[in-house]
Amino acid sequence: PATVLLARSVPRGATAMLHGTTRDLVIKGDGSGGLAVSAGWLTNDELLLSQGWALADSATQVVALPEDMLWSAANHGASTAPPVCQVSPEEWEGPVTLASREAREKVIDALRKFRYIEAGDELTVLAGGLCSDPLGNFMQVLCLSEDEVALFGEQGCAVNIGESVPISRRHETRVGMALAAACSTILSSYPTTLAQDKALLQTMGPEQVWG
Repeated sequence: PATVLLARSVPRGATAMLHGTTRDLVIKGDGSGGLAVSAGWLTNDELLLSQGWALADSATQVVALPEDMLWSAANHGASTAPPVCQVSPEEWEGPVTLASREAREKVIDALRKFRYIEAGDELTVLAGGLCSDPLGNFMQVLCLSEDEVALFGEQGCAVNIGESVPISRRHETRVGMALAAACSTILSSYPTTLAQDKALLQTMGPEQVWG
């Protein structure tokens, strides 16, 4: 059942009236307090099954990216600019030698030691294409070059990344390219596109949706 939440503080004069198993919230006044109805912290899959509707911009919608895919995207992005990126000549430095996997794993260990990344953190893309903090930190490590690790040291890189201090503009460009490559890879793995899903739902009646 939906939970009623007040967008602001509870208006003066609000009362709750119990009718059997339901409770009505009665507000006296001009209604300027505003009301919002929440179905709880549910994904669109859960909303479709339990409520019969979904939200295109639901904050609960996240996509977890596998670590092996991120390593591959970072290593690929160090040598080739993926077509989904429009990178200006001054931002694209050409092929770069990434730090060894062992060195980058030591930076990841330092991030965990300093608790910038917690055990069990998922590497997710959030609704609207936003990058979660754990994913952003992780990808920054994977895109470190040999020169950058040599300049700052493994723990120095971890502190800079954890404290959101840019390593360099070119490093940020590599991170963005690698994330774009990873997202393109996972999108291409789905059997249908978003446009196809929307078209399919529009052609389905309630009896087909609930099947």
